Amino acid sequence: MPARFGGGPDRGAEPVTLFDASPPRCQRCAGELNAGECPKCRHSYPAHLYDGSPPHVAGDTSTAAAKSVRHTSGAKRERVLATIARRPMTCDRVELITGWSHQTVSARIRELVQLGALRDTGLRATTRSGRKARVYATVTP
Repeated sequence: MPARFGGGPDRGAEPVTLFDASPPRCQRCAGELNAGECPKCRHSYPAHLYDGSPPHVAGDTSTAAAKSVRHTSGAKRERVLATIARRPMTCDRVELITGWSHQTVSARIRELVQLGALRDTGLRATTRSGRKARVYATVTP
């Protein structure tokens, strides 16, 4: 139950909620979040990346796009990680294998690098466009 302060009926003011002590819940399955991830459906965005929300700029389309990937990014991160775990590769190669757009794959790779699951090998490989790109590999503990 949230703590409430403010004037009561005798003061004519509405109560003000200062905080909600209930644990955060997954918007998809209502499961309790653990470090921003839903252990039940694993579709929530990690709380420690970009303040717990996919990066976006002010604006209705960017905000809507960020909300739309919030619950699918976990499964996509897992697939990108599993793909790169088979052998080091570029973002372009992951795009070819998964059939996903560059925006989807590059964002998930960036998140995995920030989470410490992937690393830049220092190698460069040629992409379909003929340009050089980073080759990523999984981080071994």
